[in-house]
Amino acid sequence: MDEITNLPAAPTGSAVATQGGQLSMGDVWQSLTEMAKDPLVDAGKLKALTDIQGSMIAQMNAEKDREAKARFDRAFALACAAMPIITKDQKIEHNGKFIGWFKKYEDIREIIDSIARPFGLTTTHDSSEIDGGRGGILVWTIITYVDPEHTWTEIRARIPVPPDTGGAKGPGQALGSSKTYGERYSITGAYGIVQKGLDRDGKSQEPNLKLENPAKYQGLLDQGQMAAADGTKGYASWLKNQDNHPKGWLVMHGHHDRLIEAARDVDALKAKGQDQ
Repeated sequence: MDEITNLPAAPTGSAVATQGGQLSMGDVWQSLTEMAKDPLVDAGKLKALTDIQGSMIAQMNAEKDREAKARFDRAFALACAAMPIITKDQKIEHNGKFIGWFKKYEDIREIIDSIARPFGLTTTHDSSEIDGGRGGILVWTIITYVDPEHTWTEIRARIPVPPDTGGAKGPGQALGSSKTYGERYSITGAYGIVQKGLDRDGKSQEPNLKLENPAKYQGLLDQGQMAAADGTKGYASWLKNQDNHPKGWLVMHGHHDRLIEAARDVDALKAKGQDQ
């Protein structure tokens, strides 16, 4: 303990400057550098100081990571809450027979990026072959939050996709097709996006969001109102934990817009109270 508590004073002329009463890491490093040049400073005590500095750096990095993670979670939750229901508007046909509907990946990306980027979120993908490509491909979505002081990246929605061997595709084409398919469903899964198709006549087909249990959805609305009373952060955190079905119901019936507006009003009131 003596080696740590009985530390030598900084050499004359090397007073450590502080800002706002707090010692910066740059100040500590400058002081240690000057002490290292002084032959009168004990090497053991200087090592103890250096160890303390290392511990301080680790603690500061951990705190910065916690703050970056918290900012990512908030931005991601708000972006997810703002995502619309996407309409699949492209036909899938085989040998002239209608199979179903899909949405082009580039159209999905345009929708998602227009909403996510204002929150500081960028989206990319990565993939790896399964069993050398014979077992298909594993696709995942990478979401990164960036602001002037923080960066945080998370991997979401890993989706294994078998090789698309339809038609006359070669091995490379089969994996390429599977990769595009995986990216389309990974990105919508990552952001919790509800999709709906069109009927055979090309008319809009609403997703199955009828009230199977009215009391259940009234309870959902009550919970949403309580969450909105905590502001946008509280509402976004609550919404993030809901499944796609209730999320879709809230959006379809206009409740989400009203709840997020109420949450913003709460934030404004809190900010006003802090200013007074």
